[in-house]
Amino acid sequence: MQDSNALEPALQAGVLDHYNHREDDDYYSQSAALFRLFDPEQKERLFSNIARHIDGVPKDIVERALEHFVKIDLAYGAGVRAAVAKRARSPAACSSPRIARDIVLIAVRSVVRDTVANHRSSKRAGGKYRFTSGRI
Repeated sequence: MQDSNALEPALQAGVLDHYNHREDDDYYSQSAALFRLFDPEQKERLFSNIARHIDGVPKDIVERALEHFVKIDLAYGAGVRAAVAKRARSPAACSSPRIARDIVLIAVRSVVRDTVANHRSSKRAGGKYRFTSGRI
């Protein structure tokens, strides 16, 4: 039981408003710039990795994910689409479509979230893109 003498007094709120954190609709340029820095082998690993993780996911969800990849770069979307098609012809399949679907949703959200965060920090840093090299 709480002692009513120890409770903090209620805070008085002033004028409240909604802050629109979406200053623009540029959610893909940072991801696109990073993708264009990849060499062909890195791109192929990226495509096959994404295809492996979305194997078994319902087609409508895969199509929505591909829409995001195309917005990043046409070659990105085409590469993932080709890798997904290639994997669909192979006998290996994901044992759990639900897990694969969740992975795709997490990946897409992560791409968008990181792109937005990088875009904002890039604006604060004078608009310069900074990437670290490394393997995917």
